[in-house]
Amino acid sequence: MKKNSVNKILLIGAILIVMESLLGFVFLGVFSASNSKLYSEISTTFTNEGAADLADEISRDLTSVREYLSAAVSVSGGDKSILSSAEFLDAVTANTSAGFAVYIDENMVAHNRSGEAVDLSGTVYIDKLKAGKILYANDNGFGELKPSFVVPVKVNAEGNDFIAAYIDPFVMDENFKNDPSYSSSFYVLVGEDHKSDYIAGKPGNLFLAEGVLWENLRKFSKSQDEWNRFSSAYDAGEQYILEAYQAKITRYITFAPVKNTEWKLVVGYDVKYISNAVSGCIGDGKVIVIQISIVLMTILISFAVMAFREWRRSDSSSKELTGKAETDLLTGVLNKLATETRIKDYIASNPDGQGVFILIDVDNFKRINDKMGHAFGDEVLRNLGLRLKTLYRATDIVGRIGGDEFIVFLKDISDMGIIEREARKLEVFFRDFEVGEYTKYSVNASLGATIFPVDGQNFESLYKNADSALYYVKQNGKNKLVFYKQDEKFPIDD
Repeated sequence: MKKNSVNKILLIGAILIVMESLLGFVFLGVFSASNSKLYSEISTTFTNEGAADLADEISRDLTSVREYLSAAVSVSGGDKSILSSAEFLDAVTANTSAGFAVYIDENMVAHNRSGEAVDLSGTVYIDKLKAGKILYANDNGFGELKPSFVVPVKVNAEGNDFIAAYIDPFVMDENFKNDPSYSSSFYVLVGEDHKSDYIAGKPGNLFLAEGVLWENLRKFSKSQDEWNRFSSAYDAGEQYILEAYQAKITRYITFAPVKNTEWKLVVGYDVKYISNAVSGCIGDGKVIVIQISIVLMTILISFAVMAFREWRRSDSSSKELTGKAETDLLTGVLNKLATETRIKDYIASNPDGQGVFILIDVDNFKRINDKMGHAFGDEVLRNLGLRLKTLYRATDIVGRIGGDEFIVFLKDISDMGIIEREARKLEVFFRDFEVGEYTKYSVNASLGATIFPVDGQNFESLYKNADSALYYVKQNGKNKLVFYKQDEKFPIDD
């Protein structure tokens, strides 16, 4: 029934597209006169989306650090002796983009990994820190005037202590440097009261003189009315592009909010770059295609209305059934078949890609069942599945393949250093993994890892070699991770 319904929709859609194509050619002459307006609209979209993409990259970088801190604090159980330890603070810097991390106690005294203590209560950013806001500080409080982005996470709701990660600005600069217009543009993170907190991009720019971007933008605007409209749109969070002039260069000034922060990213594009980029993207022929597409999309509304109800009903049902079929009911992660299928699909679609395959086996699980009961054993597996899903990206593959055995497959990791770091997260995780509401029971695991495609070019060989590494761990003390033939102690011969 579902297949027949979809086929009907496709047939109707094909008929409508043919009709719309004919109508598009009929109206092509009408749209030719609108090329100039269309070009302007595309330029606006191109400019706004460029700023929005950069703002989202910055937000993701900062949010990923905050998410790691939150997870680490949760794993620690809020134990202050753990949170202030050099091992914990080193783990934060090893697993995030932070240059260093500190534990801040209830008196706003920061403690670094070396045991140094600095009173932050007199800093200008103390109120933002107490409010748990991501902020930009001109110094880190430990005698260094080096600016940093500061990401604080409260240890618990009742207390007033924090873990804070300090990120060097060069990490954010990488996002800007990846922007094709980097050499001709400027980027400013603007905070409260239109204050320029952080500036990057084209140096020697009069818009950035004396660090007062806002006043300079007003001064170089095309007109006072244009500036008023831009300023109002900025305060209201509505998209608007300001046209401004400086040193015979016309610039498009746009902005986008950096999610989960109080900043907006203001970007100043050279209009020549925008013009060349848009021309290169569309060309005269593509302008025609866009014009025809406008006609097609207008008429396609009728098809969309007709198809929407059927699609929604069938798609919702299909997703629900697929999700249930692929999920391990006890742990909530993928089941054995879905895990194997997704890894095989990734390998087939990414022959030149690279990833890491980690096999996890809970140590002494039979003893846990015998000593604590099977219900507690199930709780161990359920808790482990939940925590593993939060430890890695949503795009990575986490599954249970039977009993107390899990697989984690991390996709698209090209750098061997990152592979090592991401895999070692599990070692850190199992050091503090405890289960039990009243009586905490420490749970350890042995881990065997292989690298795709170095250690295997299909699922079977990756699993076999990871199992060999896991067996080696089991025979040599358990509770650690070994890479297949990568670690010094792993036997060279099969």
